[in-house]
Amino acid sequence: MKIRTKLMLFLPLLVVFTNAVAFFLFHTLNETQASYETTMNRTLLYNQIARSAESHVQALHAYFANPTERRAQEAEATRADLEDRRAQLERLPPGYADEAVRLGFLGVVDTLLAQSSHAAAASLELQPEQALALYEPVERTLAFVQEDAQRLIDEELSAYVPIFAKLQQELAKLYDYGVYVFAINALLSVMLALWISRSVTAPVSRLVRMAADFAKGKRAEPPPVRERTDDEFALLTDTFLRMQRDVVALMEAEKESLEKDRLVKELELQALQSQIHPHFLFNTLNVISKLALLEGASRSSDLIVAVSNMLRYNLRRLDRPATLREEVEHVQQYIAIQRARFRDKIAFASDVDESLLDMPLPLLTIQPIVENAFVHGVEKKEAGARIELRARRVGDEAWITVEDNGVGMPPELANALMKMEYTPEGNASGIGVRNVLKRLQLFTGRSDFVDIRSAEGVGTSITLKLPLGKEENDDVPTIDRG
Repeated sequence: MKIRTKLMLFLPLLVVFTNAVAFFLFHTLNETQASYETTMNRTLLYNQIARSAESHVQALHAYFANPTERRAQEAEATRADLEDRRAQLERLPPGYADEAVRLGFLGVVDTLLAQSSHAAAASLELQPEQALALYEPVERTLAFVQEDAQRLIDEELSAYVPIFAKLQQELAKLYDYGVYVFAINALLSVMLALWISRSVTAPVSRLVRMAADFAKGKRAEPPPVRERTDDEFALLTDTFLRMQRDVVALMEAEKESLEKDRLVKELELQALQSQIHPHFLFNTLNVISKLALLEGASRSSDLIVAVSNMLRYNLRRLDRPATLREEVEHVQQYIAIQRARFRDKIAFASDVDESLLDMPLPLLTIQPIVENAFVHGVEKKEAGARIELRARRVGDEAWITVEDNGVGMPPELANALMKMEYTPEGNASGIGVRNVLKRLQLFTGRSDFVDIRSAEGVGTSITLKLPLGKEENDDVPTIDRG
């Protein structure tokens, strides 16, 4: 569950639970208080009605004794107060007293009001002595009102005492419930806070610990299954572990690459230690060439010079470019050696634009292609074999073409060769055409620099389209017979 979902789900649930409990307590307390107030209001009204009735009777007696305007107003005011309190009692719900007694009490109050009204109206036509005679029934009715009021008050209080005791017990329970609810709410809040905090801080601490271990070179392990979550931090942990695996894989690959480079350099060192020193070899070939010349074997001398120059050229560093002039001379040395083997069986023609002779290109670029044309194209021809080398300027490019009239190759082989997906076998120099094309691709930064046209039984033409404008930066001297 995502952290946002946890917060949006559990926090509102906690608030709703707290508010529901608080509303229940508040509602129960209000009901208890309302019941208590209703009972007290009824009890007070009984007492107030009795007092109002007594005040009204006294004011009526004073009016009968001395009928003045002021006393008449006092009697009317007390009568209105009694009627108002009687109406208030009638609006209240029945209480704990006997309902018949309550209705009788209201009837007695009505009788008192009727008698007082009749006596006040008759007093205007009678003598004071006669009016006082009408007062006596009102006074007797007042006694009944007071008696019934006291009886109702006693019944209300007697019935309310156990109810009040029960209400006190309920209030005590509500107080205890409030304490329990407060404690449970506080506990739930703390547990929720700890749970959400743990959902955040524990994964963060684990990620920090994993990052610190990884920084020290230790392999960070994934968290146990029981600690796995499905929130945002699980995604961060999985991403960190994938990044760690990728970094470790890259480090392993880099270590393997360094180890390979180290082994290659050791092999190169061992190979150099087991080889004849090149200068000693060149000097020896030079001595043999001069000796053959002195003995009158000029062709043998020329062949030895060609072999020596080819060895010197092949031992140059491949990471340093040569010039087209040097490449052409190297091809001529190779053709001279092949002519010594096959004499006039193979014809070689060269047509090179002299303005291109100083252009740079990778070392051992043309000779492997010529060798490939010889070995795979024309070597098996009995007669009429021909290899031609051409170099011409086309726009801002130099087009170098090696063409033969050999056996040719199928179209799929030519396409595979242009895509550098096939390596012909039998390269005398040990450097295949695919190797040449790969280096030219790095040299030119292009993949469309080669064009191969071939037809079986007709021959093959390989054209290299190299950009102009690069400068020569290396030169290797060669030996000759002199």
